[in-house]
Order: sequence, then structure tokens, then C-alpha cells
Amino acid sequence: MAALSAGADAVYIGGNFSARSYAKNFNDEELRQIIEYAHLIGKKIYVAVNIMLFDEELDDALKHVEYLYELGVDAIIASDIGLISECRKRFINLPLHISTQAGIHERRGAKLMKRIGATRVVPARETELNELKQISEQGIEVEAFCHGALCSGYSGACLMSSLIGSRSGNRGKCAQPCRLSYSIDGARECYALSTADLCTVDCIPDFLKAGIASLKIEGRMKRPEYVAGVTLEYRKALDGKNDKSAVFRLKELFNRGGFTHGYLYGNRDVTYPLKADHLGVKIGKVKKVMAKGKAFITSNVLLHKLDGLEFRRENTENSIVIGFADKVEEGYIVPIPSGVKQGDEVWRTTDAKLLDELRLIEETRPQVEAAASLYLSEKGMGSLTMRTVGEKTVQATVPISKCEIAKSGINEEKLRAQVSKTGGTDIAIRDVTLRIEGTPFISAADLNAARRSCVQKLKQSILSSNRSYAPVKLDLHTPSMKKEFPNSVGIAASVKTPEQALAAFDAGADRVYVYADENTQHDKFIKKSGKELYIELTPFTAQADEKRLKEVAVFYDGAVCSGWGEFMLARELFSKVRADFLMNISNSSSQEFLRKLDIAGHTISAEMSLKQLKNLRYPFEAIAYGHVPLITMRHCPLKKQGLCGKCGSAVLKDRKGYEMRFLRTGLKECQCVLLNSVLTAVEDVDSLKAAGAEALRLMFFYEAADDVYRITSMYKNALLGKEKIKVEEEHNSLHLYRGV
Repeated sequence: MAALSAGADAVYIGGNFSARSYAKNFNDEELRQIIEYAHLIGKKIYVAVNIMLFDEELDDALKHVEYLYELGVDAIIASDIGLISECRKRFINLPLHISTQAGIHERRGAKLMKRIGATRVVPARETELNELKQISEQGIEVEAFCHGALCSGYSGACLMSSLIGSRSGNRGKCAQPCRLSYSIDGARECYALSTADLCTVDCIPDFLKAGIASLKIEGRMKRPEYVAGVTLEYRKALDGKNDKSAVFRLKELFNRGGFTHGYLYGNRDVTYPLKADHLGVKIGKVKKVMAKGKAFITSNVLLHKLDGLEFRRENTENSIVIGFADKVEEGYIVPIPSGVKQGDEVWRTTDAKLLDELRLIEETRPQVEAAASLYLSEKGMGSLTMRTVGEKTVQATVPISKCEIAKSGINEEKLRAQVSKTGGTDIAIRDVTLRIEGTPFISAADLNAARRSCVQKLKQSILSSNRSYAPVKLDLHTPSMKKEFPNSVGIAASVKTPEQALAAFDAGADRVYVYADENTQHDKFIKKSGKELYIELTPFTAQADEKRLKEVAVFYDGAVCSGWGEFMLARELFSKVRADFLMNISNSSSQEFLRKLDIAGHTISAEMSLKQLKNLRYPFEAIAYGHVPLITMRHCPLKKQGLCGKCGSAVLKDRKGYEMRFLRTGLKECQCVLLNSVLTAVEDVDSLKAAGAEALRLMFFYEAADDVYRITSMYKNALLGKEKIKVEEEHNSLHLYRGV
């Protein structure tokens, strides 16, 4: 309601399968009421069904979408390619929006989404303006994030919360470990991974030039006043009515790090390591600490009673909600908490007057404005007509056949008042026209009944007029198909160096994936007869990376891809393309979609249990060993700390003492990867074989060639039944036994 009241054209809300599982999501009846109300006032409702789904959930998710489809939801937003493909088959003309969780960041991925029936794509937050323009030129609507929180890693390609705490971001349960404090290489703790909030209210002309169809405000977990305030500022900016103080007001509502334009203009310095929650706005300094818990602060900002203030100096913050603010020359006398000292900076974190103004907006429920015409005749007939006010006119008429000859004169004012009584219906009668023949009489009860009937007819006419499609549902029953098992189980090894690759091949690996960066010597990797050498691509391929990939493709048999854009690019260059685990393939419908694209194979999601793996219809590659990448970032926390070039040795240490090693990646444009501190080592390889694995994935980044040979041999022998896997150091089995 806050968003609609403040001028939003559409709102995304969450139902049963939303990527904000900790938000107050809506039940079926609430969804119906919200969709009906939005359509009544000419707005749109999109429902998020944007989590990664498992086979046992897919039917329920499709039933949920079917319910929304019949209600006339204006679109669903989804990221699971299995759900998307099934929806396209089942629900003709249902608008499909591709979530940022799908990681679309360039034209090829967007073109594929359009080809499979998507109407809109929400690109990754890392996408630059020129790339947004290229996506919009593919003939698909582009919705760009314009305001709110930035993820530290690529959306949909982050396993940090999942592997550290079993709370999956891909399942809507991110615990936001990137907002915690860490130390890098023993330096003082800071919020090294935490990003500043996005604010682009001053970039609207550039969005319009890029062909953006919709601006997206991130606000699912924010209070209504925030939603109203941010929506209002962007509404004014789009309408050309914003002013220079817009950014200041937005900062007061909520900001981390004073705002950033994100990656729109090529900037990659988006973190703010000093504070991970609301920063507020700096409004002055403590000039003098006075007696009785007061202080004189210098400030030219208008303060109000109940404002929230924070008094800051290095490593110290003291907060208070002020009960008074006495204006004096050059500032104010305000109450202070204990510990405040002269020279402290004064920051306002809550503007009480602004919040009061926003609550009024939030509580102003938009209504349909209508005009009414009442015709009455003493001959015993009449009618009541209502029509909407505006460019698009809808009307409804109710006949009246209970008129009599009045015994006294007609009270026109009373008639108008009765016709206008539409409270609680979201129809507001702004004008009533009377046409009276003779001296007719109609009882109050009959007129009220006619009014209620006319209001109901008008609402139904409006809802029918504002519905964007008529449901055309195909009754598609998915036949149960026999599970396919591979003929044999092989080994696929990810490596960084030619020496590791040779060791893996010599130890029995069937495929080797080269985890490359700008320093990789591609010509040093040797293709082995009867075996395959792939280049492994990151979730984000910048244009410079694309150019470099075309130069080095000759050295490889194929590519392993972590995103749909990379997948489509690789198809242009290689005959063999594989999907990596960061593409979140987690159900049989997603597998089937890949097979139709003639893919060489795929590594299954790292977030599945053994039971869920057994439900899959087709063979897969499964991670069995290695320090699994937690998060891939386009920005660099090391560079921010003056440690550029130390990605081969630097570690990020958390408060429990776990050390996560940094890794460099990106063919040309440097990207930063953080590896899990805890080793993954699946000892029961027979369970993966029984679940349908066609290969075990082993990951080697910093291991010596001898260790690569030893570990690969151990897993090869285990598959042949010649050896048992036994790992002494602390390790995990991903989610095979605990699930997410």
C-alpha cells in the first residue's frame, strides 16, 4: 500500500516460493485481494516465485502459479529455468520476468530468455549502462535496479550463507554473512565485504536513453515509510519534479555507506567497510557539552522532537531519540546520552517529521475516481450510471423500477449524498448529476441497493478492462519417466596450473577444467588423447573477457559455464559446452531444458541432499572434493584495503577464526573469489554413484601437483572399489546429509 500510494506503477510481492522467505509473505486469499485492488486502481502486481526448486516442490510451485494465473497476476518473476520452461508450456500468455537471481548481464543471455518466452529481464546489479542498452536492443523489456541494497557477490552465484550456515540465498534464506566484520591478513576488523547502497535518482535520463522499461526499488525487508519515501522520490524524478535535496532525504530514510551508483558507469569500488547498517546523514558537531545531559551542537539542518541522533568518533557511537531541540544561534541545544564528548560528529539517523509525512502518504489508500448520473421519473422508472474519471472510461448502469410520485418536494442534496456513500468500496464518487422528471420518490433502501449494485458492476467492469490477458491453460500432465543412469562414473578436475592439469590427467581424470585468470598461460595446457580439456568461465564475463576468450578458445575442447550469457557465448566458440554448479540446476525440468539445448553435461547444484539427487531424472556431475568457491565479486575487497595483487595469499578471517582464502579469476577483467575455509570431501562415493552421478568433481586451486595426483588417484580408485576415501582434516559433504 505504501508503494502504490507513493506512485509505484507495479509492486512485486511474495507468495509461497519467494526469495525473501523471512519477509511477511502473503497467503492465497491475501494475494487475491491485493491483485484485485491493484487492478481496480490501474496498477500491476507481480508475484515472486524466484527460488531454486527441487523436484519434490515443482508440482506445488506450478499449482501456485496456476492459481496466480487464474487471478490474472500481471507477471511472475522466476529464476529457476525448470519452473520457467514448465510455465511457458502450461500457461499461455502468462508474462514471465527473469529474476536477477538468473544472472543475466549481457545481450546473449537476454536473447535466450526472450527465445524461451520471457517478457522482461532484471539484469544482474553488476551490469553497466551500455550493457543494459544492448540488452534492451534484443527486444525484451529491461528492468534495472535503481535503489537499495547491493549484493556483494553475483546474485544466484553466491554460496556463502549456504555453506557457512545452511541458509541458502538461492532459497530465499540468506543470512547476509557479507555484512559481518572480518580481518584481512591480520589487519584490524572491518566490514570488508559490505557494499554501499545503490542510489540512482540522479541517473534517470541515462536509464531512459538506455531503453530501460522499468526501474526497480529494492524494499522487501524495509519498513513502509522507507518504501513510500523512496518510491515518492523516484516517481518525482521520472515525472521531472525532483529537486536537489532528493538524495539527502533518501539518505535519511536508509543508506549504507553514503550511496553509490553501483557498476552503471564502470566503477567497481562499491564497498563501505566502516559500517554495515544505516549510516544516516552528518548534520554537525558537538561544540560544547553542557550540564544536565545537554549539549550545544552546530548545525544548519532543521531538527525536530523525536529525531534520532548518533554522536560519533572513532570506534564510538552513542545514540538517542531527542525529546527536544531548542534552536539557538548557529545550532541547537539537545539532550545527549552519556559518553558524548566535545568534537563528536552528529549524525541524524531518523527524521521524525519526514516519517510523519510519509505515514500520511502510506495511509492514503488510492481510490478509483468516478462520476455518477441518477435518473428518476415519477412514471416509475429510472437508472443509476457510474463511470470512471480519466482517459480510459469504464461505466456501469443499474435500472431502477421502484419510483413513485412524491408526496412532498425532492431534496437533491440528500440524493447526491446518498449516491456518494461508497465508503469501503475503493470507489470515490467525485460528481453526481441528477436528471429528474416530475416529482418522483425512491426509498433510501432502494437507492442504496441500486448504488451497491452499480458499484459492484463498475468494479467488475474495471477489473475486466484492466486484466492484461485471458487465461488459456493447457492440461499438460508430466508423465513419470524412468530414471536414467550413466554407464560409468568418471572424474572431472578443476585446476589452476598446467602442472595440476597434467597430474590430474595422469591420475585418471577424464576431464580437466581450467580455472583461468588474466595470467593463465593457456598454451601450456596439454590436451590428452581420449580426454577433454575445458576452460572454466566465471558467472560474469565482461566485454574484455569475451574478447580474450575468443583468442584462447583454440587451446580447449569446450567451456564450463556459470551463466546463461556465458553459455550462449561458449556455444559460438566450442562444440562442447557444460553448465556449472552456479547455474543452480536442481530439478529434472531444468535438466531437461539443458538437454534440449544439446549441452554436453552439467554439474548439479551444490545445495542438494542425497535424497534430492536420487529424484533427478538424468545423470549429473557432483562436487566431491575441494575448497568450494563461496562468493565471486566484481569488486575487490583486497584492493580496497591496499592489498592489490595478494589474491594468491591473502585470507579473510571471521570471528570464529576460520580463514577463507582469496582467489583471482576473470580472463581479462580481474574478479575476486573467496574460497570456503572448510574442505569439502565426500567419502561415500558409492552414494553419489547410486544417486546417478556420471562424474565426480574435484576442485584444486592451491594444491601442489603431487597432491592433485594423490587425491585424484584416491577418488579414481574409490570409484573402482579399490580404495576407501578417508580424510583426516576438518571437512564437510556440502548439503548431502543436512540439506538446506
